[in-house]
Amino acid sequence: MKRNNICVEIIAEVGVNHSGDLAKAKKFVDVYSKLGADTIKFQTVDPEQYKDKDERLYEIFSRVAFTPDQWGELKDYTERKGCNFLSTAGDRKSLELLADLRVDRFKVASDASSDKSFVNKVMSHCKPVIVSFGKIRNQEEVASMIRFFVDTPQAVMYCVSKYPPRFGDVDLRKIRQLRNLLDKRIKIGFSDHLPIIGSAIAAVAYGARVIEKHVKLDDTEIDAPVSLGKKDFKIMVNEIRNLEKIIKC
Repeated sequence: MKRNNICVEIIAEVGVNHSGDLAKAKKFVDVYSKLGADTIKFQTVDPEQYKDKDERLYEIFSRVAFTPDQWGELKDYTERKGCNFLSTAGDRKSLELLADLRVDRFKVASDASSDKSFVNKVMSHCKPVIVSFGKIRNQEEVASMIRFFVDTPQAVMYCVSKYPPRFGDVDLRKIRQLRNLLDKRIKIGFSDHLPIIGSAIAAVAYGARVIEKHVKLDDTEIDAPVSLGKKDFKIMVNEIRNLEKIIKC
């Protein structure tokens, strides 16, 4: 069941690790809902945007695409399992698909966060938004980007847009810097691409109140190198829940 009064929201990022198999996507929901995820997240991308432009991306996203009916089925299944459903819209067509499904909120990826036209389209739906700023160089640029939004977003995610990043690429001090810089109504989160549990736990200690972590069922999946398996994800969840009690958030 969904937890009330969540201090730290833990998002299990499936992304496209389901490989376009709806049954496998549901298995991700089954497994990670039981392991303590509050939210199960996917990526919704229209492959046609890459046709005749990027053959590799067109092939990848064609292989993992779901139909609108399948997305609706997956959303309903996720919610029946007691988790929030979330998906990053990779383009306008995908955004409208998710809007038609009446999702509770949207996720804007780092690549799209500087696209004012796309952000305005997102905001036109008047729903809460989680925004990643993985390609912004400093906190002042983040503050400038926030002005794109009609109202404050629900959460701003510190993120390093490398898959995986080197340990030296990640600077969790930026979580505190963002907290001091931005409106207190905005939650600060960490979109973590390191395949370890310690980074997410440390991020909570630094003030992150949303943790997004890639997950996998096996090592053959496309994002397996940046994903946690079941055992490590469960350990991470338990450690974060214990930390919540210590920091009294």
